[in-house]
Amino acid sequence: MLQLIATIVGQFFRTVSESGFEIYNESELQHELGCLLRKELPPGWRVRFELPAGSFIPSIPRLTKKEIDLVVTDGSQYYAVELKCPRQGRHPETMFDICKDLAFLEELIEVGFRGGLFVIHVEDALFYDRGSTDGIYAYFRSGKPLTGIVSKPTGQSTSAVNLRGSYDVRWQECGQHARYWIQLVSNLPLGSDPKSL
Repeated sequence: MLQLIATIVGQFFRTVSESGFEIYNESELQHELGCLLRKELPPGWRVRFELPAGSFIPSIPRLTKKEIDLVVTDGSQYYAVELKCPRQGRHPETMFDICKDLAFLEELIEVGFRGGLFVIHVEDALFYDRGSTDGIYAYFRSGKPLTGIVSKPTGQSTSAVNLRGSYDVRWQECGQHARYWIQLVSNLPLGSDPKSL
């Protein structure tokens, strides 16, 4: 099912690229993807928006985040989808937020979700191309595997996330300046390489 969800999301971005449809913000991305998933998924599967993780996990441990952007479920199996659609710069902060989303998906899998999907759409080349390739930028601009402890790159904070999986950021074109990245997160042994589309 996780692969099917990823395939539908990939088809969405190919349609966006071919049609010139514009994605203005994360809410629009969430709505459009949620509606498309509802239409394309097999009978019996539902898509839920912005649900607290606690509504699926009886005794909830401390998680990186509290709410799940999209939940795909047939009532017995659950898949989480986390989305990003940055439009206000904040490049290093957003990159760290991406790491938090991936860690959150890993945590959800540890407590019973069957899998997760991370999806990002950007229209700013500073997320994927130009600028520094040091620190957190190396993961997004130069192909360094995203894994292990990633520290918050700005401010006085000592915040960090620990990614158990290893992820390769593989940007796909979506129009002239836009790019997207779809990352499957599944219950894989430490050090394995989850599939990035």
